[in-house]
Amino acid sequence: MAWAWVFERLKPWVAQRLEWALLWAFAATAKRRRCGRETGRILIARTDGLGDFLLWTDAQKRLREMYPGKKLVVMLDAEKPTRELAERSPHIDEVMTVHVHRYVRFFEVFRMRRHRFDLVLQPVYGRTAFTDLLLFACRAGERITLDGNRRFLTPWEKRVADRAYDRVIPVDPRVRHELIRCGEMIRGLGDGSYRAALPRMAVQAERPSPGPAYIVVYPGGSWKEKCWPPQRFAAICDWMHERTGRTILLCGGGNDAQAAAGIWERMAHRDACVVLAGKHDLCQSFALIRDASFVFGNDTGAIHMAAVCRVPAAAIVVGREIGRFFPYEVERRTGDEIFPEAIFAPLPCMGCMLKEERPCVYAQDGQERLPCIEQISVGQVQAAIQRFL
Repeated sequence: MAWAWVFERLKPWVAQRLEWALLWAFAATAKRRRCGRETGRILIARTDGLGDFLLWTDAQKRLREMYPGKKLVVMLDAEKPTRELAERSPHIDEVMTVHVHRYVRFFEVFRMRRHRFDLVLQPVYGRTAFTDLLLFACRAGERITLDGNRRFLTPWEKRVADRAYDRVIPVDPRVRHELIRCGEMIRGLGDGSYRAALPRMAVQAERPSPGPAYIVVYPGGSWKEKCWPPQRFAAICDWMHERTGRTILLCGGGNDAQAAAGIWERMAHRDACVVLAGKHDLCQSFALIRDASFVFGNDTGAIHMAAVCRVPAAAIVVGREIGRFFPYEVERRTGDEIFPEAIFAPLPCMGCMLKEERPCVYAQDGQERLPCIEQISVGQVQAAIQRFL
């Protein structure tokens, strides 16, 4: 038992040192690892989440127009739900999935050595060292990256990685929305006229049949500290049903099923609520959101799905990332946008995580949620969303 405890403690330390060693080795030789001849292939690294992928789709379309004779290959995180959307996209020719979180990810480095591309693009502002490492392992005619922040990169990692790229596209040093970062990337690649707009996406899929009028609620999230309490979700669900008479659908992935069930148990109008969390895939989620009258939830990919479907939505947003995803910011208006409403507590520490990873200075031991989430009241949410109802 003692050896097992020591081994579990050592694994993250050893994995980080191995990653640093591989990053240094492959970054040092990246500019000598060329193709030798044209391959007709371009690799785009999008190992981030669903929301990031959705906001990138307009820029993805523009890339297709910029490189008409090339085969666009998109590299995705195998554990993220973005593959279904990428495989349906008319602007993507091939989807490649990699493991970037578990310890088996180190095998991906040597698998990437077999690949060759004319151009490798790292368009993610919140870059990670391991994704950079994968891009250095393959052979490429040219490697280009966005000058991302140091939230997920140590100063040493960023310095080593930046030197391995052939070109680093400069960005506005201020906090800007992810859509603006997409615009900076495309303009850096040579299209100076491109202006970032809210993408529009239509996914053809049949949805479960909850009736003609309903509201979709997503109570889950990628980490529990940013999720609003279930009793407050239940109060808002009851209130929305009383205001509109519409059915409430509690949706999400399999990991959100417990949270959805907890909300249903706390509701007074359970007969007007259906728990669908864990019972439908991503494309069916798109269909549910597409036909909904309103979408409400935590800061998850579902809110961005509503935005690209032009469905009214509102999100409980953690203060640590205000400015990056919410409120929405675009460079070009199309006239049909419906931007999600961002509901947050206006604390002086907002944006605390946009430059580097660090613990919340106001969090207390044993606290389930961040203070900026706990301070959002039911009354504040009602005031923010009543115009949509």
